[in-house]
Amino acid sequence: MTHSDDLRTGPFSILLIHPKPLIQERFGQSLRAEGYQVRVVGSGSDAIAIVRRHKIDAALLDISGSVERIPAVLTALRLELPQLPVILLAESARPETIASALHLSALTVLPAPYDIDILITLLRHTLTSRPMEVRSEKTEQRPHEHREAAGPQSFGDDR
Repeated sequence: MTHSDDLRTGPFSILLIHPKPLIQERFGQSLRAEGYQVRVVGSGSDAIAIVRRHKIDAALLDISGSVERIPAVLTALRLELPQLPVILLAESARPETIASALHLSALTVLPAPYDIDILITLLRHTLTSRPMEVRSEKTEQRPHEHREAAGPQSFGDDR
């Protein structure tokens, strides 16, 4: 039984924001195998466009980029979907970037090498323990809606 069997309204939708195609492919395959609907983008601006057009239940955000970019992306995501759980993927992030992102209400940090089993457990727990009314549908009023989102497997250590 996949986690989506626990939810009668369909699979949860995950937004993966990561610039590396290999991580996008591996995470996408693993999450889809667990029953998640996965949307993959390589940049924060693409992520914002996705959350404006689609229902997203959780986001996975790579924070290995610039210190200035991460707070801007998280702030923009919060403006669109204030209750969106965001898990940070920290392959080579600096401590101040992690601290800033956590201060902006990111849920947690998953360090590299990524353990997909831990990630899936985090997602399952986060998404199934949230009240259903928090799940955002495209038809709900959002702030700024007038502007048009075998053993453990490890990823991210293959630089």
